[in-house]
Amino acid sequence: MISDFDVIVVGAGPTGLTMGHLLGKKGIRTLIIERNKETVAQPRAVSIDDEALRTMQAAGVLQEVLADVALDYGLASFDASGRQLQAVHPTTREYGFPRRNAFVQPLLEGALNRSLVSKAGVSTLFSTRCIGISESGEHVDVRVVDADGKERELRSRFVIGADGASSFVRQSIGATLEGATFDQRWLIIDLENTKDRFRESIGYFDPARPAVNLPGPDGRRRFEFMLHPHEKDTDFLDDKVIRELLSRYGPDQDAHIVRKQVYGFHARVADRWQTRRIFLCGDAAHLSPPFAGQGVNSAFRDVHNLSWKIAAVVRGDMGPGVLSSYQVEREPHARALIDMAVKNGKHFMVKPGLHARLANLGTRLAMMIPSVAEHYAQMKNKPKGSYTQGFLAGAGSSERVGRLAPQPTLETLDRRLHLMDELIGVGFALLVIGIDAQEAAATLAAADWKLPGVRVLAIVPRNYNLHRSIWTQGAGRDINDAFGADANTRVLLLRPDRYVAFDAPYAHNPEQLAQRVRALVETTFEPVSEAPSASSTG
Repeated sequence: MISDFDVIVVGAGPTGLTMGHLLGKKGIRTLIIERNKETVAQPRAVSIDDEALRTMQAAGVLQEVLADVALDYGLASFDASGRQLQAVHPTTREYGFPRRNAFVQPLLEGALNRSLVSKAGVSTLFSTRCIGISESGEHVDVRVVDADGKERELRSRFVIGADGASSFVRQSIGATLEGATFDQRWLIIDLENTKDRFRESIGYFDPARPAVNLPGPDGRRRFEFMLHPHEKDTDFLDDKVIRELLSRYGPDQDAHIVRKQVYGFHARVADRWQTRRIFLCGDAAHLSPPFAGQGVNSAFRDVHNLSWKIAAVVRGDMGPGVLSSYQVEREPHARALIDMAVKNGKHFMVKPGLHARLANLGTRLAMMIPSVAEHYAQMKNKPKGSYTQGFLAGAGSSERVGRLAPQPTLETLDRRLHLMDELIGVGFALLVIGIDAQEAAATLAAADWKLPGVRVLAIVPRNYNLHRSIWTQGAGRDINDAFGADANTRVLLLRPDRYVAFDAPYAHNPEQLAQRVRALVETTFEPVSEAPSASSTG
């Protein structure tokens, strides 16, 4: 039986919808199924970072998403007496966008869902629940039931579990979540028509009741209040109690309440993210406390990492071995961000009394050291992805290999400015960097890299002009000098997720470089060990 689809995505939240866009851009026949009748109506995640916006850029939905995003806001934290402890406002745009931005999940999901109509080969089935998954050597059978109780069976080459914390797909592969659940509960209040015009997030390091005040786009605002063990959820869901809490933190005690909910938070990671044909992304694979704003952003990293690999296998450009790199690349970074969130939470939920006074004093003293204050202001404490194994050539031979490449602004010959990814498209790219980059690019373009559709982009330093007659179809001046101003020409292979797979000095005979890249691609066709098949019925 021929597969109905190349990929079935279970879950139409931000994770699943973004996966649909990324696969659709590469021409992969994709079906997204969702048990609910529509995308979410209530706000959930509220923070989207620069890496996630770069993923939206790759998915071709950047402008649709930015229409409902408040770009570039910071964070100020205060102790119980109102003294400022710390300020965070990163100015870097290393990846092309501000590091801290606010969004509204229902608006994001709506925009992603509406714009799927422009992706040929991508379709959705709402009000459809997955009740069975059976994996064989060549395909996966997915049994679903619709709102009327009608069952049907679908077949695909791959299945993506983007179905959240209680993931049915995770259960189907026998994976379990490992880690901890926070004892603390938090009351989440989402408001419309805020009267508070302060544009920064505020953290209230008050041991009596830690709280967070988060601005959003278009007059929206979120408050989060920690509840103590003896306090009952039902008491704090009463509007009168909520408005009394709000009255202590600005002018919004009478604002319209969109949502009120008590949450517990988790720091948990699945022990297994994949079989040969079934993969977990987002909350299905890992759950993070909110204290770093990285839950949904880690999900976007997952789908950007996985989507190009599945597309390459479906098209026959690479062998199935490339898929085995998914968890080994993504899990360490997801864990590092969860660890950061846990540490932030422990620092934030400080105990009353002497402990709180000492902790706040320590923070104020540390922020008096310029280098320390700058470190936190620019969010340099946020772990970066750093792959040490996976689809990489010469890992460890260069500090760039296994890391996300910067996205500088490039000036082309017509003196127009472009973010780098706009010039290299959605596939693999060879970046040739240096004073003589255009001459080298012309030579490298003629080599066989065994990467269909690879684009070659020459990048010269900021203080050099471009040639007007050599390799002009893909060249730019790095006005940020994001790659440095080294006179020696280098060659970087960027994967479709913009991580650097290869970094080497340019040689006038490009065959040696091309041979190393071809060898990397050829390893993906080598036999892979059999992963256990999955079969589950709900």
